[in-house]
Amino acid sequence: MQANAILCDRHRIECILRSAIECLGGTVEYGTELRGFEQFSDRVDAVLLTADGQPELLSCHWLVGADGAEGTTPSFGGCKPMAY
Repeated sequence: MQANAILCDRHRIECILRSAIECLGGTVEYGTELRGFEQFSDRVDAVLLTADGQPELLSCHWLVGADGAEGTTPSFGGCKPMAY
């Protein structure tokens, strides 16, 4: 039986995702912390704390937490990690 998996280290995945974001006109901000969010029917409002300590409000259609099951993002939404 052959597995359907592609293994790729974290650094390579980060480079691929960063390039895709930049191609779409976005930027990646390191050191920015999610402090909370509120979901509405048409958007998500996120409160961020920038690397220089300034609060920032971000309104978006999607909020993706990529800090892992033990990160802070799941706890804000009341999410529990899925068991595989």
